[in-house]
Amino acid sequence: MRVIDEKALRKHVADFPDLTQKERAAHFKVSEFCIGYGLRKLGITRKKTLGYKQRCDEKRATYRQELTVKEAEDKSTVYLDECGFCAESFRTYAYAQKGNRPLA
Repeated sequence: MRVIDEKALRKHVADFPDLTQKERAAHFKVSEFCIGYGLRKLGITRKKTLGYKQRCDEKRATYRQELTVKEAEDKSTVYLDECGFCAESFRTYAYAQKGNRPLA
């Protein structure tokens, strides 16, 4: 049976919080069960990460203000989506210490 270095696992989670247990197990060359056990032992839990990483709160606030002004002037808003996303390009979960949010 292989034992995972707790310090290395904690650092790996901090560096790559959005990796799955399967990907983490491949990195450490152990089973997914072993990774799950190690994460639980360290108090690291799975979190939802549904926020957009590159968002800018200042730009969002400015946009909402401009949108409110346009709506007050009875101007209609048209949204165009000019890009697509692969389902694999966005991870819905990440790992972090219990009580903390993932930083990825």
